Amino acid sequence: MADAKKKLHAIQELVSTEEAYARDLRDIQRGYIDAIPDSLLSPEEKYAIFGNWKQLVTFHEKFAVQLKTEFERSPQTIARCFLGVNFIPLYTRPCCYHDRQLSILAHRQESDSQLAALLHTCQESLGHRLPLKDYLLTPVQRIMRYHLLLDEQVKRTGDEETGKALLLEAHASMKDVARSLNDRRRAVQVQDLMLGSVWLTRTKPLHERIVGLTVDFAELGQLLAFIPEANLLIEGKQGKHSHRMVLCFRSGIISCKERENNMLSVKAEYNLATCRLRLLDAHRFCVVIKDGGNDWDTYHVANLDCKALLSDIYPSEADASDGALSPNTRRHRILGNVLKPSSRDRVFSTGKSKTNLMVPDASPPKTPRVHLASDEGSAESVVDDDASEPDVDTWMADLLVEQGSPSEFLSVQRILRSKLMALDAKVKLLTQELQMAVADKEHKDNDADPAHERHSVHFLHGALIAERLHVQELRSKLEEREVQAKDAQQRANEATRMLSAMQTTVEEQAAQVKSLLATIEDKDTQVKKLSQDVDAKTKKIEQSQQACDHAQNQYRNTAHRFDTLQAAHEGLQREHEAVKKQAEEAQARLAVLEKKLLKQQAQFSAELDQSHGSATAAGSDRRRHTFSLSGRRSRRSRRKRHEDQQQQQQQQQQQQQRSAAEHLVFEGEHGGDGASDPGEDARCLIM
Repeated sequence: MADAKKKLHAIQELVSTEEAYARDLRDIQRGYIDAIPDSLLSPEEKYAIFGNWKQLVTFHEKFAVQLKTEFERSPQTIARCFLGVNFIPLYTRPCCYHDRQLSILAHRQESDSQLAALLHTCQESLGHRLPLKDYLLTPVQRIMRYHLLLDEQVKRTGDEETGKALLLEAHASMKDVARSLNDRRRAVQVQDLMLGSVWLTRTKPLHERIVGLTVDFAELGQLLAFIPEANLLIEGKQGKHSHRMVLCFRSGIISCKERENNMLSVKAEYNLATCRLRLLDAHRFCVVIKDGGNDWDTYHVANLDCKALLSDIYPSEADASDGALSPNTRRHRILGNVLKPSSRDRVFSTGKSKTNLMVPDASPPKTPRVHLASDEGSAESVVDDDASEPDVDTWMADLLVEQGSPSEFLSVQRILRSKLMALDAKVKLLTQELQMAVADKEHKDNDADPAHERHSVHFLHGALIAERLHVQELRSKLEEREVQAKDAQQRANEATRMLSAMQTTVEEQAAQVKSLLATIEDKDTQVKKLSQDVDAKTKKIEQSQQACDHAQNQYRNTAHRFDTLQAAHEGLQREHEAVKKQAEEAQARLAVLEKKLLKQQAQFSAELDQSHGSATAAGSDRRRHTFSLSGRRSRRSRRKRHEDQQQQQQQQQQQQQRSAAEHLVFEGEHGGDGASDPGEDARCLIM
């Protein structure tokens, strides 16, 4: 009963997590892909980041409904939903190119702040706690978890229970899917490392990055896998280790240390001929010299199951002795002549070993489309074999997973031909020796041993037959290799045509980019010219503004001087009016005095006339005449003195005005250029 409950709980977990997974896929499709406009993220960039996300949404929405329907009908047979479904074409791109997707997404977010802000807004609108880059990993996690969920059901299902066979078949199928996707992803990573990354973070090919290799890089053979983060445990120093990158080639293993500028410094070289690999556990392995049998270098890999990885790359040697190994098995054995990192004299075998090449089918396969039944009463999948176009990513991953390449076929073909020619020559030589032996037998003395002669002839005849059989076998192998080489050459030609088409497209796009750059340069030149014109006009405006400010300052100075002169002129006018008024008052007083004097003279004359009489009339007249003359003279003199005083006062006033005007003229001459002559203004005002 306990196992039945746990099994039911495992089935419920499978169904509920599938529904949640389909919901997350749909949220990413609607909340990010559909919400981002093409102006911020082009369709090509969306495909580079999200890949076939829409196909994942469509498939898993139907798959979740199918699982739930089968669970409600018969939980024991829910495993049949996994049978007949080809997950590999659907998950090749999410699993193999996940690192590239994250790299492109990070680059676009860093280069476009508007896109980064929009992605943050989309995250808040969906209520996600994690950013988009974490949700891009969910397809990889989901496809790798299916066989674990089914494994829990297998453990809780008895052999006699219904659906056990279906469950085992589904579990094995999903485990194979996970293994195949891991192989494809590893092949893509190996390709990027071997040829260099051609994406945003461009790197050099591997043979240009390795420094300190004592053998020819071509002698290492094909790169099978690599361990990016391994720790070399130092003997006798507990807790001490050195970080290494382990490169697993077909003919040997190289231990490197990463340096600056993305370079790799070789620290140890292991030859396949003299050493082997000892797998200690899932995360540790060491190198053992075959002759001595002592451990040499021990590596620890924390985040990778190195035991499974190395077991897949190299055949197991747990049940075989070194002496019973075939040459082909010896070629696959780990590792090589092990040298400590401090050693200078590295030795690497240059002998050519046999190569067991496997020819992959390089033609792009048609990927069958999987349609889930829409009828709730049926839970089986429908496969359409003719409806889908070739998946290029899946095809390229298949080519990388398989061993061998056209260049390897041609190399093996040349070797086999040379061996065949050598064997033909050897057969001819043996034939000649046989003929010579027969002739010698006829001419030999009777003392010769006939049995010995027969033995020699039979021996040579057997050797000849063996060599002929060997030649026939080699010829058949050569014919097979030639057929394989032709097929590989055809596939290589097809790949070359594809690359040529891609190169043509790239060249066309490069030409368009160049034309756009030329247009941008022309526009930039025009903008620079307009900017220079604007700068020149701005300088002219600034000069005009300075001249205007200078003129305004001069105008203010002139106005100030004019106000000063006008105030001085008004003061002089007031003084002139005051002097004029004083002169009029003096004239009025003088007229009054003259009137009084005339009156007194008249009175005096009358008194004289009365007192002296007629006798003195003549004398009186004479004296009056004299007195009147003296009075007139005195009046003239007083009038002249008064006029002289007025004239002197006027001259003094004019002298003061001239002095003030000359002072203002002096200030105007030393106050600024271009101003009007204040002396002339003052003179005009005075005049």
